Amino acid sequence: MFTHSPVKKLLLCCALLALLLGLCCASALAEESGTCGTLSWTLSDDGILTISGTGEMESFDYCTTDAWRGHRSAIKKVTIQNGVMSIGECAFNGCSSLSSITIPASVTSIGEGAFYSCSSLSSVTIQDGVTSIGDGVFFDCDSLSSITIPESVTGIGNCFFWRCRSLSSVTIPDSVTSIGCDAFRNCDSLTSATILNPDCVIGNSDYDVFLRAASGFVLHGWTGSTAEIYAASADGVTFESLGAFDSNAANVFYNK
Repeated sequence: MFTHSPVKKLLLCCALLALLLGLCCASALAEESGTCGTLSWTLSDDGILTISGTGEMESFDYCTTDAWRGHRSAIKKVTIQNGVMSIGECAFNGCSSLSSITIPASVTSIGEGAFYSCSSLSSVTIQDGVTSIGDGVFFDCDSLSSITIPESVTGIGNCFFWRCRSLSSVTIPDSVTSIGCDAFRNCDSLTSATILNPDCVIGNSDYDVFLRAASGFVLHGWTGSTAEIYAASADGVTFESLGAFDSNAANVFYNK
């Protein structure tokens, strides 16, 4: 009776459209997976990227496949499982929705620009084990408000935290022997930093490590340390002493 009814035609069109939309949504939400060198990765439909396997992560520009590059805007969280030994250069560059990441103790190195321009990344904890961190790792992570640098890290690279505009304070453990040029440049919310190695090499005479930190920026360090010497020559930096250097006191201060 309704064979030629306009209502029936409209309902049929709506049903077909709903079916097509359902198929498209199912495709968009489907789990993605693949490999990057010897490692495997899976991206769940709720934006969790899990990387597993044993061995080094290839530098992203040289990865044997596109890996997760085509899904960067969908990645909200990254879980790297034990066994993964490194994070490759530019591995998560431009993952604009990435808000958190878990880095296990098996990772010993983080390549240059690994989290460059991850604008939603707000907090990072790096487990003990990482010894090498490349230049510009958190460049332009302007939501990064806190980070724990483990005592296994021996150096902070050039431009390491450049334009991390939400970072307000940082403690650099006494294992760190050098801080690269422009490491904290344009961190305009940074009100204080603590350097626990009395002999830490802080940039060089041509580059200001804490250039354009917050007004009233305070650098904490030991009396007679390189931090005190640096503060005396840097514009807009006030030095506050932690007292005479004591390695036990440094450990207590870092872990409190």
